Amino acid sequence: MDGYNKHKDSMFWIRRNDRDILILLNKCVDELLAIPVEKLRGTEAQLENLRGLYYMDVAIRSTLHTRSLNQKMNPNLQAYVDVVRDELAYAMEVEIPKSEGWTEVPIEDLLLRIIARISAIFIVGVPLCRNEEWLRTSRDLGVNVFTTVLILRELPPFLRPLHPIIARCLPSWHRMQANFSISKRLIAPVLEQHSSKKTSGKNNDDGPASPLLTWMADNGSNDLERDPVNLAHHTMFLGLRSIHTTASQAIHATLDLTVRPKVLESLRDEFRKVITTDGGWGEPNLLELWKLDSFMSESQRIDPPSLSKTNPCIFQNSNCPRTAVFHRLAMEPLTLSDGTYLPEGTFITVAAASTLLDPEITPDPETFDAFRTY
Repeated sequence: MDGYNKHKDSMFWIRRNDRDILILLNKCVDELLAIPVEKLRGTEAQLENLRGLYYMDVAIRSTLHTRSLNQKMNPNLQAYVDVVRDELAYAMEVEIPKSEGWTEVPIEDLLLRIIARISAIFIVGVPLCRNEEWLRTSRDLGVNVFTTVLILRELPPFLRPLHPIIARCLPSWHRMQANFSISKRLIAPVLEQHSSKKTSGKNNDDGPASPLLTWMADNGSNDLERDPVNLAHHTMFLGLRSIHTTASQAIHATLDLTVRPKVLESLRDEFRKVITTDGGWGEPNLLELWKLDSFMSESQRIDPPSLSKTNPCIFQNSNCPRTAVFHRLAMEPLTLSDGTYLPEGTFITVAAASTLLDPEITPDPETFDAFRTY
């Protein structure tokens, strides 16, 4: 925040223990988005953040997990609505304690478990999404990865070439490898069953709401992408990117609602009105939840997920703006329209949360206004 306040009209550098990061102006984003992905890559930037080139290199060698989202999940979100609703009802029935009176509940753990179940229904489907070993592994992976990351980040830069060796001395690294091994073991029978169904002509796993795992198995473009070991890594990578960040947002929203009962009642009224109209839970109706959308936006503006202690984010305990977004790594020298020169290897990002707390952009930014954008 200090860097933004001092240099918000210009770019500035942040020195992190493992590398320097260039914070660009928000106005540069549109131009950066137009740069071909071969020249400015987001995947490599995220893996640099994760110090993960030696244990998540499948995310660089293949874009299968990204294609599964863009080509399978996003175009079929409407088909997933009923599936997610049913799984959410099941998750709440299983996870929320039964009690006739007030019962103290650890909200962080509860919502993390529920989100892990919802994530799994997209990624691996039934019955694996209800397998306790899978759910525990998918939740634990994020903690083990980020624990490893943060320890390695504290080491002097000259030790960076030794990170693959040093990592193997860390308990968190070995727990992470165990997570991958468990995922490989658990998805193997799912893939075998799917293959048998295809061979016998009885495949019913290719519907619009089928899991991403079977879609990736069918649509891998080469043997590398179809390899069960790599498919396990892809599924875990998808969970890594979805569970903890989503749970963090849900936790913030729940706490924000708890202290604002009038807002809660207003959201309930809107929800009842929307789902009782023709179409029920259909996507067109859900898009009419304008108050909920405004509330969620305000909750994330005040408490970005990366600032939460519930989210093992990549920027915690480091000299970097933890609320920076749009991470990119220059794969070759680039020159922007204003003359800014980005040498190959430059790590760039944008200070998002600081912008949203800027009184020149957001009036009265310290006040929580649930319906600010309604």
